[in-house]
Amino acid sequence: MKILLSNDDGYDSEGIIQLYNVLSSKHEVYIFCPCVNRSASSSCLSVKKDLKIATPNISSSAFVAKGAKIIGSVTLKNHSSVWYNCVLRADINTIIIGERSNIQDNSTIHLENDQGVEVGDDVTVGHNVILHGCSIKDGALIGMGAIIMNCLLYTSDAADEGLGVDLGGRRII
Repeated sequence: MKILLSNDDGYDSEGIIQLYNVLSSKHEVYIFCPCVNRSASSSCLSVKKDLKIATPNISSSAFVAKGAKIIGSVTLKNHSSVWYNCVLRADINTIIIGERSNIQDNSTIHLENDQGVEVGDDVTVGHNVILHGCSIKDGALIGMGAIIMNCLLYTSDAADEGLGVDLGGRRII
């Protein structure tokens, strides 16, 4: 498991050192905090261990609009699209966008250490949606402004499960 430790007391603080010593024997641990004590100042962060951010894998048939940010271990499959001002940030796990799926304007996709994001085929993610550490199955329609958090699994049969509304064969969550 990858673990990110952070504080505002500096990376030499006793607490962060003890946490690092305990966790690093079994996990990959990163420290992201100021070089010196900056309690309550919220600025000047330093990374003690290099973060390795992967290069996105974007199909030649995928569309990425100007202003969208695709960062890290992101896969955009054939004919998928990511629209204006979206952020897909896969710094500590993976994001996979299925074939013919579209992520509409201003949406944000992020993840957890132990839970990436997978969006199935033929999915529409509406404007201003937040997907965080979740899986969306084939054919789902995620309505504008929805927030779907960690480890929830939304399926194309969500309306049958009492989650959303069925409109003409598509499920709105």
